Amino acid sequence: MLYRRRDHEWGRILRHNFDSDSCGAIQLDWTFPLWRGLRGYAQYFNGYDEILNDYNAHTQRFGIGIQLTDIL
Repeated sequence: MLYRRRDHEWGRILRHNFDSDSCGAIQLDWTFPLWRGLRGYAQYFNGYDEILNDYNAHTQRFGIGIQLTDIL
């Protein structure tokens, strides 16, 4: 799901495993203008990872960075 307002974009990804163990995840993204077409990026993730090494480990992380391209 993506929401855009002026120069800001918010994205959301929700995953849910309907088994009894309920191993889902949520990811929230935000991009915002910084300077002359350069955009900032922030991401929050909480849940069970997508990679095979950590498929059964719960993870919570927050990251920030710079977005080099605007695909959307």
